[in-house]
Amino acid sequence: MYKYIDTTGVIVPDTRDIFDEVAGEYRAVFGEDLVVDPETPQGALIAAETKHREQTIRAMAFLANQIMNPNQSEGIFLDGIFAWMDTGRRAATRSTIPNVELGGVPGTIIPAGSRALTGSRDEFVTTRTVILGSDGKAHVDFRAVEFGPIAVAPHELTRIAEGVLGWETVDNDNAATVGRNSESDAAARNRRRKILASNTISSNEAIISGLYHLEGVHSLSYYENFTDHDEVVDGVTVNSRSIYVCIEGGVDSEIAAVMKARKTVGAGYSGDVLVTIVDEYSGQPYDVRFDRPDKIDVYTRVTVRQSAGDVQSIVREAIRAYIDGEIEGEDGPVVGRSISPFEISAAINFFEPSIYVKRVELSTDNQNWSSDELSVDINEIAYMPMSFLTVVIE
Repeated sequence: MYKYIDTTGVIVPDTRDIFDEVAGEYRAVFGEDLVVDPETPQGALIAAETKHREQTIRAMAFLANQIMNPNQSEGIFLDGIFAWMDTGRRAATRSTIPNVELGGVPGTIIPAGSRALTGSRDEFVTTRTVILGSDGKAHVDFRAVEFGPIAVAPHELTRIAEGVLGWETVDNDNAATVGRNSESDAAARNRRRKILASNTISSNEAIISGLYHLEGVHSLSYYENFTDHDEVVDGVTVNSRSIYVCIEGGVDSEIAAVMKARKTVGAGYSGDVLVTIVDEYSGQPYDVRFDRPDKIDVYTRVTVRQSAGDVQSIVREAIRAYIDGEIEGEDGPVVGRSISPFEISAAINFFEPSIYVKRVELSTDNQNWSSDELSVDINEIAYMPMSFLTVVIE
């Protein structure tokens, strides 16, 4: 009796098997001719005992999965599994704006943490100290002071909030890589699978895992050219014996430091972003290269059948969860990954199975629509803000 745990784990039998087991116990006491139909008093007792045992077994299985199965654990149990890897669930991240141009008097030192404001009065600070060059300009990454999804369009960070003598202008050519709120269970489980090689070096997986550990890194594409000749991938030239990383989010200097620390000694880099790092042991400068993704505007039109409830809001919430990577097993729009209408439809049904999705269409100009997969190159990422979403109810 109650032998539902063995060396293979928790065994969850069928309800019928539990009922037959309990009925057998009753017959062993009251005789083999005991009637156990549900409408009899003894049948009702057997059914109640069956229900209690089944609940106990399922509770044990749930607890076992919470402790030992990282693909099903939740909440504090998932945090405990992350602790085995000497890491944890990501708290809310901050938006970052790469390569912001600063202007003013040549030679002016602008310290790390110097502040600038957007037109919406969102506050951003420099991530490192820079010195304005002979042309009175310098470029530096900015990071939001507040955590969460703070969006900043190009040329919106234009107000100086720090009294640094000689600093006169600030302007961003690039939009912000938007931060996120605290990591959900589904997003945490998806990320955990990407950082399993965090404690290793000199392998592709180790580099990728290390980059995903950085604050603000949302997604990346990776390619290794191990041949003796240059290769062209999706129009991108990857130098011989080098690695190519196109990464969304994160700070340039932190990304370069991870790539330098984890790549194989002697291997090179490819990409348009250049960061020079001085090795702390040899004093030798290293030019680390990587790329930032080009954004492709992707409009989405979802046609669903009218049903009970606020279908419009449900579909929008489901798409938001898909974009934010909060659907189990789905990363959403990430660098180098094509967008599939079928996956979007599946995400909606995962979120709310009762909704009948008639079709999902994509467009890059909000005019020409298609239900085919939208191709995304290795140096691109789909930009799918909620304002680009249309929900049609028929």
